[in-house]
Amino acid sequence: MSLFTAQAEATHSLITPISVGSSTQTGTYRIDITAVPEPATVTAPNAITGTLGVDETLTITMGGKTSVVELAGGMTLADIVDVVNAQLGTDGLALTASQSGDRLVFTSKRNGDSISFTVVSNIDGGGTGIGTAGLSDSGASVAGNFTNSLTSEVYAATGSGDILRGTEGAAKDLWIRFGGGSTGTYGTVTVTVGFAERLARLTERFTDSLEGPIHHAVKGFENTIKSLQDSVSAMEERLASRERYLTDQFSRANQALQQLSYLQSTLSQQLTALYALL
Repeated sequence: MSLFTAQAEATHSLITPISVGSSTQTGTYRIDITAVPEPATVTAPNAITGTLGVDETLTITMGGKTSVVELAGGMTLADIVDVVNAQLGTDGLALTASQSGDRLVFTSKRNGDSISFTVVSNIDGGGTGIGTAGLSDSGASVAGNFTNSLTSEVYAATGSGDILRGTEGAAKDLWIRFGGGSTGTYGTVTVTVGFAERLARLTERFTDSLEGPIHHAVKGFENTIKSLQDSVSAMEERLASRERYLTDQFSRANQALQQLSYLQSTLSQQLTALYALL
């Protein structure tokens, strides 16, 4: 156990821990394999018990690369395997040729459902029997899940080749490599998180720009400030409206005073004229 980093230790020899993510929690997890990883494999239909009866050209395509292999009549199966492997190596295809009994077999060097290839012959009904329609195959990736040994909670995982990665819960981002060939339970993997790693995770949670408490506190302050600004703006609008109202009232009052002053002046003139007639 490391006092500083996050580590994982497996109890089964066919399980190799690869890495522990920042989301993976301390604990022990049972490993259940529900599907095993497989390579892509193509087996030629015809048995070659002695030698190849005809000349034949095989075209192998894999991942955007193509290898063309010329086979001559009279070759033994061992000769064919050697020639095919040499050409595949030259062309950089991640395949190997071998013999199974009396048949030619092509196998991908890696497992996984993303692995596939096609083999096509230039002849039908003879030679290896692969035919002009060709044969193809795809591999398979490991599948399985992790179960918390303490709570029995099951966590989903996704496979890529022979790599299994936890995708949820306490086992999220727990990566292991499976080296077996059958389904079943393969012991447990125990995750320990050292002090330095815990501190790093705590710091990351606090400073998370989207979900951290500091972010939420800052967001809360920003919301409060905005609310106060909105209140000030509303108050300013009410004051401005009140100012407009009072200005209008003052203007009306001023007009009324002017009219009264005019009436007073007119009345005074009329009274003066009246007194002059008496």
